[in-house]
Amino acid sequence: MNIEKLLVESYIDELISAALYDYLKTLTKEDSLKNVFSKLAQIEKSHAALLEKILISRRVSRPRPGFVYKIRLTLYKILARTLGYKILLSLMEASEASAIKTYWMLLKESPSELEKQALENLLRDEISHEISLQESLSLYVKTLQGLKDIVYGMIDALIEIEAGVIGIASATNSPSLAGLAGLIAGFAGSFSMASGAYLSTKSEKEQQNKLVELDKIKWELGSALAESGSYSIEMKEGDNYSPWKAARNAGVFYLIGAIGPIIPFLMNLTIPLAILTSLFLSTIIITALTFVTSTLSGSSFRKSWIEYLLITYSAVTVTYLIGRVASQVFGIVV
Repeated sequence: MNIEKLLVESYIDELISAALYDYLKTLTKEDSLKNVFSKLAQIEKSHAALLEKILISRRVSRPRPGFVYKIRLTLYKILARTLGYKILLSLMEASEASAIKTYWMLLKESPSELEKQALENLLRDEISHEISLQESLSLYVKTLQGLKDIVYGMIDALIEIEAGVIGIASATNSPSLAGLAGLIAGFAGSFSMASGAYLSTKSEKEQQNKLVELDKIKWELGSALAESGSYSIEMKEGDNYSPWKAARNAGVFYLIGAIGPIIPFLMNLTIPLAILTSLFLSTIIITALTFVTSTLSGSSFRKSWIEYLLITYSAVTVTYLIGRVASQVFGIVV
């Protein structure tokens, strides 16, 4: 484990957190929230200063935030501006959880008592922040999960359609036919995803409604006991997420994810150019979507990005080869 590298990364993360809390102040009109975010920003800045002292004590020069820092900060702000400040709070929660693990590892490897004391203080603050943010986001969890599901659906659609159109293009040697087939498959997949989401959400909603009815019966039967203080009852509310809304989101975003790979083929470019352009567009889209999923889940962007690209390019390679073999075996000529 490279301790100095972890310390540098933690220092940069604390600076980003401080900048994001400062940015949150500009997104809310409530004075109470402004004060909270201002206080949190100052705490994160103090953490960065403390980590800087640790780095100096280890004779590591203070890292200067570079291009990657600016890109991350800009993307986070765009997410907050377009999806609301709560999305930024979810980033903070994921960041705090990651920081707790990192500082715990650093604490166990720390060579001096002073450094251990400093890291213990950081840990206490991070745990306190993480608990507070979890409480703040408790009502926002389902929204975030829904957003992650949408993004994952878009990635699935992109990989599926990308592999399909390239396979068809290699078999038929016709970019326009491949584009049309991809478009048809995209719409078919969109309706399939919408139907699945509708039926799944409807079934889940019906089950939840049954549980709510059961809770009402328990509440009515136990009200007398509850009044006497010998029975504790907690009424639960049903989920208001509409099956039609779930179907709309699944269908629309699946189609959006499928459109990117198809466009170059619909433009009737040459097969090699259409394939390269399609892969280029898919890579850009995957990069953006991976940033969202890694941000919301707190996972490694680089690892997830490499995995998605490997899956995409592997699927494309296999379908391309299948298309070439099918073209030769069946003598397909278009």
